[in-house]
Amino acid sequence: MDIQKNDIEYINKLDNVRSIVSTSDSKAYLYLDSRMLSSEYNEQRLSASDGKIDVRIDLIGINKEGIQSYVDNEKILESGRLPNENSDIPEVLMYNKFYSKIKRGIFKLLPNLKLNNELTISYQYYDKDSGTVKFKKSKVRVVGFISDNWDPITHTEHFVPDIITYDSIYRNLTNISNVNEIKS
Repeated sequence: MDIQKNDIEYINKLDNVRSIVSTSDSKAYLYLDSRMLSSEYNEQRLSASDGKIDVRIDLIGINKEGIQSYVDNEKILESGRLPNENSDIPEVLMYNKFYSKIKRGIFKLLPNLKLNNELTISYQYYDKDSGTVKFKKSKVRVVGFISDNWDPITHTEHFVPDIITYDSIYRNLTNISNVNEIKS
């Protein structure tokens, strides 16, 4: 689905539409030291190597009103605060959990991760000059943790953690302005 911002504005003005939640998402990776990972995650990793590794995540951008609605109505913010759009380092919320196929349950990915910790992520970036999608690395600051109430809401891969931020921050990072899903 190729929905643009002006499409959302048009839909939002229609009768009987109270509000819209617009979501964009793309594959991304955490780039970190394998010793930071939980024992449950390390147990199911195919590689036993120590050192720097990439861990698959979903990077999700949601419009500001949508995130606020999820916080107010679905109580998704477990701790911390919402991102600041004007921060020098992009601020994000993190669903710091994954589904273990081996233990058949949900576990923390990074057990020692704290609010305001910075993580390095590699994410899809649209290079307008070449017309190609490449991967780009950047630091992000975790300013909030998402509760388990997030799991039934999201449409992304349930086996991997999510990094969620405002759509404006997502667009600044990825240079991608398309929307994958809208809900009213």
